[in-house]
Amino acid sequence: MKFTLNLKEILNSTKILIYVTLVVGMIAGNLFSAIITILPAEIVGFGSTELSILGYVAHCSFAPWSTIISLVFTGLGIFLLIKLINHLKLNNVTFIRLIKIYAIATIVLILIITCFPFVLLLIGAYVIFNLIEYFKPKFEQKWVDKSEARN
Repeated sequence: MKFTLNLKEILNSTKILIYVTLVVGMIAGNLFSAIITILPAEIVGFGSTELSILGYVAHCSFAPWSTIISLVFTGLGIFLLIKLINHLKLNNVTFIRLIKIYAIATIVLILIITCFPFVLLLIGAYVIFNLIEYFKPKFEQKWVDKSEARN
């Protein structure tokens, strides 16, 4: 399997990656919201204390309407996803290319997450050592002045 990506392809794929991620996130989030809002509060563990229109204490007191609104937004997300898939087909963007970009983005994200605390530690140590070197002559001069003042 040849793995070649030029800069223009990466930038194009990055835009596509962002759009796909946003649309899929929109669908998943609204579907989850639709399910949660209709559930009774005792099942979810927290929620409204008022009765909903349906006659029970739901997670959301605006229960049937909030569920319908979430389902409408889920439908809108599915519509946008279908439009996006048709756009990708017209521009000859294959699923394999998207998977390549997801893989690269995941690897970079993992490297950033795992290396970032270590990099912060190194930067912090560098700053502390430079501060010590900067203030060391001033403190030494102060100690010398105090000892000369005693004598």
